[in-house]
Amino acid sequence: MMGYELLFKSCRFTGKLKEQANPFTREPMSVPEIKPLTESEVDAVQAVVDGAGGSDDGCVNFSKFSDGGEAEFSTDFAEKAWMLFICVQPSPALINFIYNLLVAGNWAICLEYAVIKTPTTAIESPPDKFPQIIECHSADELGELLASGIYGGPQPMDS
Repeated sequence: MMGYELLFKSCRFTGKLKEQANPFTREPMSVPEIKPLTESEVDAVQAVVDGAGGSDDGCVNFSKFSDGGEAEFSTDFAEKAWMLFICVQPSPALINFIYNLLVAGNWAICLEYAVIKTPTTAIESPPDKFPQIIECHSADELGELLASGIYGGPQPMDS
């Protein structure tokens, strides 16, 4: 079974840098600061998540869809303005769910060389080295992009 990891992230930057530890080396590094999700975005994402059902262990949701799609994703998105999403088994229902999450959270999928956004995703004050922006207009289009493995991502995982 093949799957992939996606990083959903707000692209509303404050224009400032913040210091944080590199997750791999633990060395300090500067990264662009991201504005938090608005209250309405948090509510909208939560409504999409609740609509999918699944089991929630407090920080990770495990969801299975009627057409065989499976995913795990972080549920602490309200504090972080991002979500790590692991697509265990892709399916049309799961791709539709992903697209609805992007719209609800005003998020983009951040790949190494590109950012996939919906027409409603706001990109504010992007850093100088911001990747190529690809606008996706439907869940079907998103599914085609993800299946193509564009720009080195999504990264396949063997399960």
